[in-house]
Amino acid sequence: MLRIRLTLFLTISMALLSGCGDDGAPDSGSDGGEDIDLASIDACSFFDVATIQKVTGEDEVFVDSGRADPSTSACFWGANQPGVPAYVELSISRYGGDIAAFVDPDCSVSAVDTEEDVDSAGVTCPPDPQRKIYLLVGDQGVKVSLLVNEPNRPLTPEDLVPFAESVVETL
Repeated sequence: MLRIRLTLFLTISMALLSGCGDDGAPDSGSDGGEDIDLASIDACSFFDVATIQKVTGEDEVFVDSGRADPSTSACFWGANQPGVPAYVELSISRYGGDIAAFVDPDCSVSAVDTEEDVDSAGVTCPPDPQRKIYLLVGDQGVKVSLLVNEPNRPLTPEDLVPFAESVVETL
């Protein structure tokens, strides 16, 4: 579990750094995402427990834990029952450049069709030790990353499009 959390922390940290220049400020090449105050966004408010259950395929009660600062807003939903590996993580951060930068090389990255004209990529990671499905969507200098760990149902990045697009549309 510690390995998974460390991997998530490093993934999020690298994603955040991908949108920063040497001074830690967002790259000037971004498309207007600077106008969005990420510190004021409550990422946990985007999805309720029923939505998390639908995405994961689990009937368990999920609890959330969120944080927000000027560079990111994130929420983690974990099952309240020990031994249930499914969880969901939503991260909203600034970015510039490649939407799929810093993806684990053992994972496969694929194009994903979205209704909006936005940068997007689907990422599927093999069980090592648990299967992970990501959808990355970027618009106006802001990246939305939606991760589902070890879903208890067949799930592809394309299945996550409506959920990620609802976040992007709100921003």
